[in-house]
Amino acid sequence: MYSKRIFLSILLMLLIQTSCTYLSEELEQVKKQNPFLTLLGRKIELDQELVEIVKNSEVGKKHVFDTDGDEKIDVIYFIDTAKRHGVEKQPLIVKIIDEDGDMSDTMEGDKDSDLYIADWFGDGSIDRVIDYYDEDADQDVDEQYLYFLREQDIFVTWVKDYGDDNRLWYDVNYEYQQNLSQWKSDFNGDEMFVFSFRYDSKEKRLIPEFETAFSFYDPDSDNYSEEVIRLSGAGNHYKDVRYSLDLDNDNESNSPIFHDYDLSISGIGSITLPGSYSRQLRIRDFETDPIARWEEMPALVKTSSWEKLHLTWDENDNNIDPWLKSSNNERWEGVINAANDLFPAVGGPPSSPFNKRNEVDMDASGKMQFYFSPVDQRLHLFGAETGWIKVDFDNIDRLNMEIRMEDSDGDGFFDKWLYDLNGNSVVDYTIESSLVPSQLYPMDYTTLHSIYLEQLHHTLSLNNEIIAKLKIILMKQEPNFSIDIIESYYNKDLVKYGASYGLGTKIRNSIEGQRYYTDLIRIRYWKRFLDSGLTNTNVLQTEYNQGNLDTVNNLLEDFL
Repeated sequence: MYSKRIFLSILLMLLIQTSCTYLSEELEQVKKQNPFLTLLGRKIELDQELVEIVKNSEVGKKHVFDTDGDEKIDVIYFIDTAKRHGVEKQPLIVKIIDEDGDMSDTMEGDKDSDLYIADWFGDGSIDRVIDYYDEDADQDVDEQYLYFLREQDIFVTWVKDYGDDNRLWYDVNYEYQQNLSQWKSDFNGDEMFVFSFRYDSKEKRLIPEFETAFSFYDPDSDNYSEEVIRLSGAGNHYKDVRYSLDLDNDNESNSPIFHDYDLSISGIGSITLPGSYSRQLRIRDFETDPIARWEEMPALVKTSSWEKLHLTWDENDNNIDPWLKSSNNERWEGVINAANDLFPAVGGPPSSPFNKRNEVDMDASGKMQFYFSPVDQRLHLFGAETGWIKVDFDNIDRLNMEIRMEDSDGDGFFDKWLYDLNGNSVVDYTIESSLVPSQLYPMDYTTLHSIYLEQLHHTLSLNNEIIAKLKIILMKQEPNFSIDIIESYYNKDLVKYGASYGLGTKIRNSIEGQRYYTDLIRIRYWKRFLDSGLTNTNVLQTEYNQGNLDTVNNLLEDFL
């Protein structure tokens, strides 16, 4: 009697074990055929019969289902024919899974807590998935997860709306496509993304790779970002950083897509993320490897031991992709340095090598700090040994003037300015200064904003006054006086540059653009003044070389 019961129990156990083994093997087989199931589970599977029904039904018709028997709609199938997706992936079949119980109310999917599964070409396979999550149950989106495949690996991009403006990334065919999505995605306010986590199937881990922390900050709460930081690397190791600021805060007024960064500091090195600056995400059933905390990234970047630093300053207020001639969109990523002999490009597309100020701190000794030099009335990167501006005043990608800066005594401050006025590698004159600034400023919008704006407006005003006086003096001294070629271009032809997209007009109307061009014009007229044969200019030259432009402006009265 007991032996029979034991036999039946053993038999039942074997049947259950065999059944579980079979189901497990079947699931693993399904996962191999469809890697998305590994991270999202079998509920995202497409019903092949339904796919065929949808393909053969009226385009745009919503097929609704109650899959759990609670008399509420929780799944929708349809062909998405929205214009944003184009026709190349059609028929684009989409399955929406309701995860917050409100689909029956609207008979639609929403962007707070629903899953969107996309089948390109209607072949019954899953090609992309977008997951939306409402973290605080206020019925709007807080996080977005974009799942995609690259070769045999599955990746997840995580996007977080810290500023609660309820806008994240814009998708085309249910994926982020740089050329089509970037200007319609929300890279403003307080935001963060990781592009992307790679799923390691052996370790069963989500590992951050490439742009492992990309964060935007809105310190003045105007819904536009004034600071953006990009860290790149793999896992908890970073190989480079780019930290950009919109110092004059003209992102709303001067740019059609609300970005207008003025400068960046890029760094290269080998940095390990400290635990105190890190956090882990939970994506469905998986915990990610550590990433940088959004709120800690500025401090992390500024206190890390980078090997080399590079300042890029957008002097002509034209931070666009220089090789894309059909757009006036200022880069949302910040100011991306162009590669040079001393420093690689950090990210892309890089800014133009022209009309940008570059300064390199070869040992990162300056720790991302700034100082103000009265010599050229500019903020400079403390610790930089060398710097340059390659001037292309007529915007035809050709060098026609160059300004170089040097720290000859190694104290961290520039003390020599060399001016090549014709772009022929011949120094036309040099300014040397022993002035040592008394104050250093951190890389921080709030600290630098007012300092920058004050010197920007003041220098522009002085430039205009000094230029006017120099021209009057030169008209008396030069028998064949002519308007400087840069001034002529600035006044007459700058607005013709990129006229279809308003590039020249944008530069001409911006305070930074005006200051940049009037700097160049003043410098060139000043050299003509020095060569004009006038005597008794020693005091004036001394004041000019020390950057005392207010005094220079007053002293020029004696030469009128």
